[in-house]
Order: sequence, then structure tokens, then C-alpha cells
Amino acid sequence: QWQAAGRADMAAQLYAAALEQDPSKFALRMQLAECLAYLGQVDQAGEQYLMVAQAYAARGRYQECMAICERLIAIAPHVFVYMSVGPMVRRIGRQARLLCARAAEAHLKAGRQTDGLQMLRLGAELDPHNPDVRRQLARIYQARHMMRDAVDALIDAGNLLLQAKRYEDYVQVAEQILALEPRDVDTLRDLPRVYLELRKPHEAVQCLARLTKVSPGDIIGYEILAQAFALIGRNDKSLSVLERLVEELGATGQADKADAILNHARYWRPTDVGFLRSLKRIEVPRPKPQAPAQQAPREA
Repeated sequence: QWQAAGRADMAAQLYAAALEQDPSKFALRMQLAECLAYLGQVDQAGEQYLMVAQAYAARGRYQECMAICERLIAIAPHVFVYMSVGPMVRRIGRQARLLCARAAEAHLKAGRQTDGLQMLRLGAELDPHNPDVRRQLARIYQARHMMRDAVDALIDAGNLLLQAKRYEDYVQVAEQILALEPRDVDTLRDLPRVYLELRKPHEAVQCLARLTKVSPGDIIGYEILAQAFALIGRNDKSLSVLERLVEELGATGQADKADAILNHARYWRPTDVGFLRSLKRIEVPRPKPQAPAQQAPREA
């Protein structure tokens, strides 16, 4: 009615007066917020929306709270900041992550980088198993030249993608990590493994070349390299790498580790009799257990 009559200013005054008498009236405060928004007084409207949302959250009425927050972000996103909404959003939990994402987007679009970053961090806290939130965080860190934080966020995202077996997405993230930190050994090991999972052994071999430059003699890298050669049918190359690796491990007293690698290798080409025989030939020789010495019979 007040919209139709063009008397939003008068209505706002009446609602404000009524709230002075009873500040607990949600409906009155909502009407006041709507009047202020209609009048273009977005700061004041945002404050009223926020108070209503916080009251709903305190009473466990989370759906109503989130609906008000949606309205608040649409009208006055600059009010929806970490210091004001952090406790309320944590009370709601994981389902509030999209609110954080929308608020972050609005802040970043308006150039409020710090507010946007804080909301993204809050969203990541609410949804700890979501790799996409961490990828978005990494983009913001890079834009702010916070490269170590960007790498850490990408590593977290990569680990989550590996757990979810989202290998194609992992490849993208791994390449981003290596572009920022070319000597990250864990990524240099995981990326060729993922290429093997994707049945791309040639790409795995190329990645391993980077690993051997950063970590010469890397045992894990050589094992992956041997597996990659086996998968593309280069048995000679695979066995050559394995033989060298087994010899080095045997010479340094790590025969058990050599045995474990050869046991893995038996699954690379399980039906290839020639390959399996060659594996047998390059096993680390073990000394045969000596028979216990027989004691001489006692003289009577």
C-alpha cells in the first residue's frame, strides 16, 4: 500500500517508531528494510536485513535466515562482510556456502578484494571437501600476488580431486601448481601417476623427465617411469629402468623395497610371460640361510 501511495518515507518512520516500542518484531523490521530499500537508502536497509537474518539464525530458523541473506546480498552486499556475518554463517553450516560464494563474487566485482577473499575462506571452511572453492581462492591469491598461499590452496584442491578420482581436473590443477612452483616434488610424482590412470603413458614419461631433473635418483619416479614404459609396450625400457633401480636398492641395503617394486611390476603386464620371466631374473639375490652347525658328539 505504501508503495502504491508513494509514501514509503512516511511508512519507514512509522515502522521505526513501532520498533522502538518492540524491537523484537521481525515483520516490522522487514517492512522497514523494504521501505528503506525502496527509498534507495541501501546502507540502512542492509543493517535492518542483517538484524532480521541474525535473529532468525539465533532461533535456528535457517531457511528464513538464508532467504533474508539472499535479499541482503542483492540489495547491499557491502554489508555482508566477514566481521558481521561470520558467527551467523557458521551457525547455519555447509548449506550457507553458496551465500558466501555470492557475497564473494559481489565483493570482488566491486573491487573489495579483502572482503571477497574473507568470504571465500569462510566458504572453504564451511565446505572442506570442495576443491572448486580452493581453486577460486587460489585465483584470488594470485591476483593479490600471494603466491605461497595460492600454491597451498591449489595443493589442497589437488588432493581433494585425487580423492574424488577427478583426474582430468587434477591435471589442470597440477599444471597450475608447477607453473607457480616447478620444484614441487609431490606434484611431480602425482601427475605422472594420474596420467597412467588416464591411460596416457606418453604424457607420464614426459612428466617424469621433469621429476628426474628436480629429484635425481627419485625411487618413486623411476618406478612410475618403468610402469609407463611397460604400459606402452616398451618392455626393454621398463626392464632396464627396473634393473638399474633394483641394483641401486640392493647395493644400499634396501632389498625389501626392491622386492616391493618388483611385486608391483608383476601387475603391469600380468599375462606377458616374457616380461614376468625377466622380472624374476633381476630380483635381488638373497643369501641362502645357513644350516645350523651340528655339534660333535660328547665323549663318553
